[in-house]
Amino acid sequence: MLKISIITPNYNYAHFIEQTIKSVVEQNYESIEYIIVDDGSKDNSVEIISKYAEKHQDKIRFFPRTNYGLAKTLNFAFKQATGDVIGWLNSDDTLCEGAVKMVMDIFNSKLDTDIVYGNYNLMNQDGQVQFEHKHLKFDYASGVFKGFGNILTSNSFFWKSSLFEKYGYINENFKYNVDGEFFSRITINTKIAQIKKPLANYRQHGATLTSEKNPIAEKQKQKELSFEFENSYKNLKISKIVSLKYVFFLKYYYLSKRIIFRALQGHYFDRIKAKI
Repeated sequence: MLKISIITPNYNYAHFIEQTIKSVVEQNYESIEYIIVDDGSKDNSVEIISKYAEKHQDKIRFFPRTNYGLAKTLNFAFKQATGDVIGWLNSDDTLCEGAVKMVMDIFNSKLDTDIVYGNYNLMNQDGQVQFEHKHLKFDYASGVFKGFGNILTSNSFFWKSSLFEKYGYINENFKYNVDGEFFSRITINTKIAQIKKPLANYRQHGATLTSEKNPIAEKQKQKELSFEFENSYKNLKISKIVSLKYVFFLKYYYLSKRIIFRALQGHYFDRIKAKI
C-alpha cells in the first residue's frame, strides 16, 4: 500500500482551517500523512492546528514558522513529506469524502501512474456546494495556451513524490502563478489518470474574489504567466515550426477546441443551472 502525504500551507485562515483538517483526517485511507505548515499567522490558527495535531499524532505533523510566503512554505512542506504520493490542499478548501481512497486506488493498482487529477466542487463562503467544475481530459497543448493553472486545480491534483527529483520544486521567485508554472513542468511526458468525480471543494470567499490590483502586482503576474507560456511552448513539437511571433493562431485553435468540448459535455449548462 502506497503512502500519501497531504500538504496544507496556512496563513491567517483560522476561520476555515478546522474544516480543512477534518476533511483530511476523516478520509477512509489508512496510510496517510498530513503536513500542515503555518506561515506566521497572526490569528489563532496555530492554536486550532495544535489542538488537532495533538489529537491526531498518528497522522498530523505540524510546523509553525515565521512568514516566508507561499512558494517557500510549500517547498518546505514538500521536503518534509515521506509519502509516495503528494497532494496539496489549501487551508480554505476541503477534500471530498472518500477522495483519497479513489486517488490511491489508481496509484496502487496502476503503479506506472505519475499523476491523478479530478473535478472539484465550487462552494460559497459558508461551505455550501454551488456546482461541480468538470475538467476535460488533460492535454498539454491546452495547458500551454490556456494556462496550466486554468485547466488543473491544485486541490484535486495528486502526483508521485519521485517527480520532484526529475522536475524540481515550486519556483520560489513566483508569487501569483506558483501552481500553473509547477504543473507546466510536472506534466511533461508523465502518465496521467483522470477521475471524473469531484475530489475537493474549492471555497470562494472575499479573499479569493479580491485580487491585488496595483500595477506592480499585475506586472509581476503577467511576467510569471509569460514565463510559464514561453517555457512550456518549447515542449510542443509545433514550436519547431511556428515561432512565438505567430503563436496567436495556435492559441485561437486550442481555446476554440476547448470551448466546443466543454459545450458538448454540458459544462456550461452546469454553470447556468447553478446561476453562476
